[in-house]
Amino acid sequence: MSEKSTIISAFNNHFAEFVDDILTIFPDNRDILNAKTSLGLLRKANPKIIVTFWKNYIVAKIMEVDDYNTSSSNNSFDLNKIGIVADHHF
Repeated sequence: MSEKSTIISAFNNHFAEFVDDILTIFPDNRDILNAKTSLGLLRKANPKIIVTFWKNYIVAKIMEVDDYNTSSSNNSFDLNKIGIVADHHF
């Protein structure tokens, strides 16, 4: 197994463990159950796709927050300004 495939496999294993942990907390949540099934199917079809999605959507947003905080004069961590939580009500 190459180093790249080892890293992809390790990432996917940890991500699956994370989803399992979330299911432990919310065992009856159908969305999470569906996500687990979908991620399993995606992983079998193309293991790299989960890592690519994570990089393109999650890491990219984190970088936007970091860039915003670095350039902000008040260094406030306002996720609403960059659209991460603007559409969600917590």
